[in-house]
Amino acid sequence: MADAETVHYSITEVANMLEVPQHVLRMWECQFASISPVRGQNGRRAYTAETVSAVRIVQELLHEDGLTLAQARQKLKGYVSASTSSAPPTVSSVQDSLLDSSSGANATHDTAQLRAVLAALEIASAALAHQ
Repeated sequence: MADAETVHYSITEVANMLEVPQHVLRMWECQFASISPVRGQNGRRAYTAETVSAVRIVQELLHEDGLTLAQARQKLKGYVSASTSSAPPTVSSVQDSLLDSSSGANATHDTAQLRAVLAALEIASAALAHQ
């Protein structure tokens, strides 16, 4: 439940912040359950800080890590389900799952793993904030 002091951003503001076209944000909204802006009485999208964080995570997975939509959805699926369980995931459990599912140890891969850990922590933190 959002309180009166929650800051909301319009789709234009989010698009400008992240340098992503509005139509891409609308498409990601359809593709990723974690991107779900609230709708105001006027029907316009209103993005909370949590939703903006989710958009940033998707943007990193797609643009920086080079994942496809399906790969990014699959990667986020585990993090979201873990963060909504009774106990949030620990950093070590996320790292272990990433290391188990990967092969190779180059710098690019390590950077992608660190981004994934950060994404998992942001999602878990947002889930805890709503409890």
